Amino acid sequence: MQLKLGEKETPKLYLQESVLHSTINQFDGKAARQFLKFSRASFSYPSEKFNQWALGFEIADKNTKGVLYPTRLGLVLFGENVEEIFPHTLFKVEVCYNKDDSEIKDFGGPIVSQLSPILNYIKEKALKLTIDRRKGKREEKIDFPIEVLREAISNAIIHRDYENEKATNYLLSGVCTCRIRLIDLYSTGSCKTPCSIIL
Repeated sequence: MQLKLGEKETPKLYLQESVLHSTINQFDGKAARQFLKFSRASFSYPSEKFNQWALGFEIADKNTKGVLYPTRLGLVLFGENVEEIFPHTLFKVEVCYNKDDSEIKDFGGPIVSQLSPILNYIKEKALKLTIDRRKGKREEKIDFPIEVLREAISNAIIHRDYENEKATNYLLSGVCTCRIRLIDLYSTGSCKTPCSIIL
């Protein structure tokens, strides 16, 4: 884009800024291909069509020499080990077993790949299972609608304020003083109070 004499360039938003000294080839290939598959894109990664798509959605930017760089948004979405550059993209999960025993795990990597490992970890560590033997065989059932939890975690990842570098998403699962199991989800998005789910 050429500027006319006297015109000022509009400053880019935080996520639109290019990340120099990195390339679009540093995207996590598995994460990018998985995202494209789920979104039913007609192109693959890496490819020229992907590059054009990335430019159109401000996942990448070109410098004056035509070199393609990822933007902060591109690295947050697809960057391999993005938490090393942007530690605030970590999603922390704490499971409290009782008042003296808890376990904290960090989930990093591209945010398009965070949901499944987080959900699997919570299912394994925090949700109570019921064993149903009515049909003559053992069948484990989670005592909580997993779709509700998936939606809450998805919203925390998607709607997080990634410009706020001082906080991460945080999920706390545990037993409160009245012995009710609950999950609190803290996100730096538009919801200022934690989302609480009572199990």
